[in-house]
Amino acid sequence: MSTGSPKTLIDQMVSKKVIDTDAFSLHLATEEHAAGKLILGGDDPDSYQEPMRFALVVDTTYVTLTGFNIGGDAYPRVQVESRAYPDTGADVIAVPGLKSSWSLWFIPSLPAGVDGFDVPLVITPDAYVEPKPKPGGKDCILLVDDDPDNEWTIGHPALLGKYFSFRWGEKKIGIAELK
Repeated sequence: MSTGSPKTLIDQMVSKKVIDTDAFSLHLATEEHAAGKLILGGDDPDSYQEPMRFALVVDTTYVTLTGFNIGGDAYPRVQVESRAYPDTGADVIAVPGLKSSWSLWFIPSLPAGVDGFDVPLVITPDAYVEPKPKPGGKDCILLVDDDPDNEWTIGHPALLGKYFSFRWGEKKIGIAELK
């Protein structure tokens, strides 16, 4: 009988020497009906543009969100110090309740700094507006929600067009643009 928590699939594959490392990578393309790719045991350097920047993993699966700004660098940066959870299964971007009201005023790109602004994650409007507004249309739905746990959740709409390298043994997540 095991006294620890169950081994993850990737840990089992490493222990059976199917793969050499517990690192894995994931990317999701931005096209309609887009495909993605999951690579167990490493990275595919032909799939992303250098440089890849790394955010440290804290509290097992979280990164530290240090701020965001609305409309790019020409606008003031809102400083935050909060845990953020990259969640490929979530279809929204969830923000703490006190920060969610900003979403009602603008629909620009949202540059976010993960683990300091050394790891930029630019979330374009097509990633957080659904359905995509029709030309001349006036209505849209923002995929920004209030987070009941007062944390940030970065759902898969924000991950489209990005390459992620999850390096759990090194406690870091790499982020780069797709080629």
